Amino acid sequence: MRVLKISYIGCGRIFKKHLNAYNENKNFFDIEAICDINKKKITKHNLPKNIKSFKSIDDLLNNSNSDLYVILTPSGLHYSHIIKVGNQKKNILVEKPMVMNFQECIKLDSFVKKNKINLFIVKQNRFNPAIMKLKEAISQRRFGKIFLATIRVRWKRDNAYFKLDKWRGTWKLDGGVLANQASHHIDLLTWLVGDVKSVFAKASKINKVTQASDTVAAVLKFKNGTTGIIETTTATEPENLEGSISILGEKGSVEIGGFAVSKIVNWKFKKKLNSDLKINDYSYLNKNVYGTGHVKLYKEIYKSLSGKKNEAIYYSESIKSVKLIDKIYASAELNKEININDNNFSKLLGK
Repeated sequence: MRVLKISYIGCGRIFKKHLNAYNENKNFFDIEAICDINKKKITKHNLPKNIKSFKSIDDLLNNSNSDLYVILTPSGLHYSHIIKVGNQKKNILVEKPMVMNFQECIKLDSFVKKNKINLFIVKQNRFNPAIMKLKEAISQRRFGKIFLATIRVRWKRDNAYFKLDKWRGTWKLDGGVLANQASHHIDLLTWLVGDVKSVFAKASKINKVTQASDTVAAVLKFKNGTTGIIETTTATEPENLEGSISILGEKGSVEIGGFAVSKIVNWKFKKKLNSDLKINDYSYLNKNVYGTGHVKLYKEIYKSLSGKKNEAIYYSESIKSVKLIDKIYASAELNKEININDNNFSKLLGK
């Protein structure tokens, strides 16, 4: 079995989750190099001395030859960093959001196809056992017609959080609550329910430290007739409440909550299956908002790069959620319902 070399670009808050995923997949990957403009962020992790460390992406790329480069830099830098690494014809894993807006998606799609690279996206909540069971139930048509799908992100991000880095809470590099905190949940909504037809949204800013919206509510119309509800905020007090999704259909209702859409709160169907008796085996309450899906994410990427059947999440699957986030903000800015395929896009997101 071939061990793949991996390099990390960015060593901020989320790096710890990726390092844990790597440690659980040491049979498949070996860290070759890491870079961050702040070398102190690298040294605090006490990495083995044989791992090369750099302050710039250029130095890392000039002194490494990894099979996979993982981009963990501020959201607004993802596009330029993908291009820089992709020009070297390297495989890439990038944290959410893939890029800041739909305009960047269009350019990125052309770039990836032209350069024939593998671009994977971090959407680890898809691998939560509870979410995988929900996906299975939808595939089995246990809900019948789904008429209502709701996501709720009720988290707390206080002044101390936004002051950790200058880019946090900005339109250009952060993207507000939808792009930064709720993008995983929006991905789940479109992945589970389908394509959106139109959106009407309201946005506000509760925390005065931020520039971008920290509270957004939206109503979606899906092409299949389902109504979608998005409720997101980082102004919850005094602590995180939930990150959840609920699916209601004519034959059943499911709610998955906790901090990281991992705990099954309700699992009810008119027609019960024997497997429902063990449904709580797929439910757990995670202590943080990140969940545990990064470990399986890395396994699936290894399978993909090894030419095996896999469930890795490719960039093309992320375009839908980035576009929807752009449209939600646009609706809030225009104060009207807009069609997903019209020419209205946010004038603030990524600007």
